[in-house]
Amino acid sequence: MARGRHALVLMVAAALAACGDEGPAENGNVQALVKDPDAPSSYDGTLSGNINVSISQDGNTWIDLGSANGITIVLQSPTGDSTNVHGQVARSAGNYARVRLTVRDGKATLLSGSRVGNTTLSSTKDITVGGADDLVVIDKSTSFAVVAGTTGRTSIIFDLNSEIWLTESAVQTGQVEDQPIQQAVTVSTRRES
Repeated sequence: MARGRHALVLMVAAALAACGDEGPAENGNVQALVKDPDAPSSYDGTLSGNINVSISQDGNTWIDLGSANGITIVLQSPTGDSTNVHGQVARSAGNYARVRLTVRDGKATLLSGSRVGNTTLSSTKDITVGGADDLVVIDKSTSFAVVAGTTGRTSIIFDLNSEIWLTESAVQTGQVEDQPIQQAVTVSTRRES
């Protein structure tokens, strides 16, 4: 009986090895960035939280580009700099239709002297992002390809547009609900060589 089991194990191993001969599914390079370029606003600050990005071909099955990372993003950056959420990673090549930005334990910190609406802050102010559960999931439709190969990459860039959702009311209550953020954030993609 042991000999029969041994033969079965060898057959399964051979079948798996044969599958391996076909090579792994083709991958391409992709990265995710977040930015909040300067707009007509009068505040300085940051958004911090545990942030990650996922991509989907059909809106049902999601592929994470990495685990949630503790990240700090400059709000209303005068230079328009982007912050890496996930540096270049290899993921299955193909056409994708949706992207998702998830922010856990998010906090916008506005510095003293910042002006939002008619309110000027006399001290630093923290504003909880994502409502009572400290979670906001931003799901956007888009169209881009992850191209097979080891050269070049597809970049996914989220624009926070914080000037839309960091309102005078948010400053007064110390909280921003999910919906204003979800509606304000935009996404774009680009192929880089």
